[in-house]
Amino acid sequence: MPKVEIRKEVILLQDTVAAKDKTIAGQQKEIKVYGEERSFIRHFFHSFYLLLNIRLLLRKMGVDDDTFVRMHQKQVAVRSTADVYSGMYKRTFTEENTELHITTNEKRRPTLTINGLSVPDWCERKWQQLIHHNRSQRL
Repeated sequence: MPKVEIRKEVILLQDTVAAKDKTIAGQQKEIKVYGEERSFIRHFFHSFYLLLNIRLLLRKMGVDDDTFVRMHQKQVAVRSTADVYSGMYKRTFTEENTELHITTNEKRRPTLTINGLSVPDWCERKWQQLIHHNRSQRL
């Protein structure tokens, strides 16, 4: 292969590499912007996601959206039947005439409480009551 053709090939390869480098630099900028946006969304919308989960749980208990909004915005407690499925205990716990309240935890994130306990703590208490009741039935 003559030297002129080799030089042309080298120049073409250098141009191709330069174009790919430019493309990669652009993609790295996009990735950085995406990472910043993702971080923003995770930081500010995590509470929104938690509220959506609380709303879904309350809906399953028969609490309408207007009541949910009052509970959240005005920190109003509502008396209702708590009906919660616990994945940990693989069962649904139900209790009538409970106080449902949306509070914020120490990280300023919304939390649903039942009779002053977080939902997992309430389920734990109901589980302990169930165990105690079953043991007393056997004796």
